Amino acid sequence: MYIDANITMRGDIAPAISAFVASTADLGVVPHPFRQSVYEEAATIMLHMRESREQVYKVLEMLEREGCPPEAGLFEMNFFSLRPGPPADQFLKDWWTLFQQYGNRDQLLAPFVTWKHRMKLHALMPAGQSVRNHPAFQYRPH
Repeated sequence: MYIDANITMRGDIAPAISAFVASTADLGVVPHPFRQSVYEEAATIMLHMRESREQVYKVLEMLEREGCPPEAGLFEMNFFSLRPGPPADQFLKDWWTLFQQYGNRDQLLAPFVTWKHRMKLHALMPAGQSVRNHPAFQYRPH
């Protein structure tokens, strides 16, 4: 399990983790509460100038070249869980390699890696919930 430093656990997350463990999924993720795809996220990143357009275009070009569909999803990578084993090892290796090549927008890269490796995903929270509004967490912006 991974939790970003800007998140404090305030309650019991055991039900979310237990549901992931009981699943057959490779990766437990929190679907993004506001956007559905890396392409929407890229537009938001550029609109709010969180990264240079050049850097975001570089990522988008790679995603399009590789055929990553919008249906690959979008996750908040500030809280996730991995099932130990080869799929998790490959995910972390590829995610890190892409992060080193394409900059600090890891959120744009994780869905591509899960799609590329056809990883089974499990939603750690119901639709519309994230660490921003779940009672077990306190979220502080970066």
